[in-house]
Amino acid sequence: MLSAVTTPDVVYRPDPGLARGLWEASPSALYVALGVLLVAALLYLLVRRRQHERARRSKAAGRP
Repeated sequence: MLSAVTTPDVVYRPDPGLARGLWEASPSALYVALGVLLVAALLYLLVRRRQHERARRSKAAGRP
């Protein structure tokens, strides 16, 4: 049978909540990253839409 062995080591736990370390970003960084992602996705969609419209126009102009 195993007996409970106690160790002299003390474990220090951080307080509950957002305990930011040296390299952890602030919570607002999440919103900034999401905003950048949204703008990049919208720009990508606009460029692809413009390319698609140009291709359709060139095909339509080439037909008799």
